Amino acid sequence: GTETGPTPVDVFLGGLASCLSLSVRYQAEKRDASDDEIRVDADATPAERAVERIEAEVRLESDADDETLERIVDLGERGCHVSQLLREDLDLALSWDRC
Repeated sequence: GTETGPTPVDVFLGGLASCLSLSVRYQAEKRDASDDEIRVDADATPAERAVERIEAEVRLESDADDETLERIVDLGERGCHVSQLLREDLDLALSWDRC
């Protein structure tokens, strides 16, 4: 092949980012927290071979206070079925920030 398509890890990270985004949006809507924009970026280390660590950053636009947003992201991670598929020894470093 030409190796121009996404790798299996890229496909998995896309699924993780999508699932986290939907789950965080659901939690924000449940709490009437304005969520005009939610973005999730995910990256794996190393990018090739056996992945040892995944970093994901949730970026939200909201008028809610930091404590509420922290809770929304935490519950969003717990509700994300894709993140539940990760093995226990694989570190998922999840952070959040405002847009």
